[in-house]
Amino acid sequence: AGRGCPYNCGFCSAQTVWTRRIRSRSPESIVDEVQHCIEDYGIHSFNFTDELFTVKKTRVLEICKSFIEKDLDMAWDCSARAHHLDMETLEAMREAGCSQISFGIESGNQNILQKIDKALDLKEAERVVRLTQKAGIKTHASYMFGYLGENEKTMSETISFAKRLNTDIAAFFIASPLPGTPFYTEALEKGYLKPNADW
Repeated sequence: AGRGCPYNCGFCSAQTVWTRRIRSRSPESIVDEVQHCIEDYGIHSFNFTDELFTVKKTRVLEICKSFIEKDLDMAWDCSARAHHLDMETLEAMREAGCSQISFGIESGNQNILQKIDKALDLKEAERVVRLTQKAGIKTHASYMFGYLGENEKTMSETISFAKRLNTDIAAFFIASPLPGTPFYTEALEKGYLKPNADW
């Protein structure tokens, strides 16, 4: 439905691949394509792989309204940032067929989130996840271990936070310094990477 992200997470390649631009398809073209997939190919399950599907509330509500009005036989999931989501948006998403939302939490330690430049408050993240659960939408959360500054204590805090959130799915990843990201640049400067690594 769109591409790009307005945020600057240090590990994320979106800023390199999309050069910080956000490009969004029109709600009409999205609904037309979904309807085409349903009617011509029998596809009823969709995954919107936008970096941040919920970046603009009015657009999300417009897409959901169109899905509802067309009465499309479908289920879909998407990715969202765990802040500034409200019940109006979540209920519209659920009614429109949204079955799961994925949140990139990354860490249960606020200092690590600051190092990542995640700009995410853990209390707000918990509020949004609880609201999503209350709205009847399944929750998925992603976490990473091994960002610069990580230690056994911060990793333990991430595990504890993941347990407390109790999302339907909790996925854990190893932090990877992708070329072009601030994480890569800092790791290279600190001598953590081979200068001539073959990517």
